[in-house]
Amino acid sequence: MKMLVAADLHAEDEALETLEEMIEENNPSFTLILGDSALNSISYAERMLEITKPQKTLTINGNNENLKLQSFFNEKNVSIDGKIKKINEFTFIGFGSSPRGYFNTVNEKTEEEIEEGLEKIFQKTEDDKIILATHAPPYGVLDEEKGLHIGSTAVKKIIEKRQPLINFCGHVHSVEGEARIKNTRVVKVASLMFKKAVLFDFHAMKAEFLKV
Repeated sequence: MKMLVAADLHAEDEALETLEEMIEENNPSFTLILGDSALNSISYAERMLEITKPQKTLTINGNNENLKLQSFFNEKNVSIDGKIKKINEFTFIGFGSSPRGYFNTVNEKTEEEIEEGLEKIFQKTEDDKIILATHAPPYGVLDEEKGLHIGSTAVKKIIEKRQPLINFCGHVHSVEGEARIKNTRVVKVASLMFKKAVLFDFHAMKAEFLKV
C-alpha cells in the first residue's frame, strides 16, 4: 500500500494542480491530507475530493478550517479527525488543529485539550501498528518557523507515551524531513504550495519526499 501524504494547500489552485499531478504519476492507494487544505471554501474542498476520490481519501483539520468545512469533510466520510480508521493491518488516528498562541486562527486548542483529546482516542484501541496523523508537529521536532518552535508539546508527550509507529504532520510550511522520538518515526510534510508532499510505502516502510 502506498499513500500520498500532503498538507497545507491553503485553497491555492496551483496546489490542487500539483496534487493532481502527483496522484496521476504515483497512483497511490490512498491520499492523506494533513489539514489547512481548503480553508473556508467548500467549492475548493469539492474540487480536491474530485481529484483524490472520497473513498480513497483521509483528512484531518488544520488550524484554519472552520466548523462548516469540518462538517463537510465529516459528511463526505473522509475525516479521521478525532477518530480511528483501520486500513489493512494499520490503525490510523487523526487529530487536527494547532496549539493556541502563534497565529490566532479559527481552529486552535490549548495543549491540555490536545493531550486530553489524543489520550481519549488512544484509549479506544490496543492495536500496535498505529499511524498518528496530526496537523501540528511535536514540539521541537521539525517545527521551526521564523526562529520559533510552533509544534505541540501535547503531541510530543503523547508520542513519547504511546509510541505510534509513525507520526505524519504538517503545519510548518517550509519544513520537511524525518526524525525519531524513541521508536516513533516522525515524517514532517512540507506545504503542497511549495509543490512538495510525501509518498509513503507501507510495505517497505519508506518515505519518498516528492517535489514537482
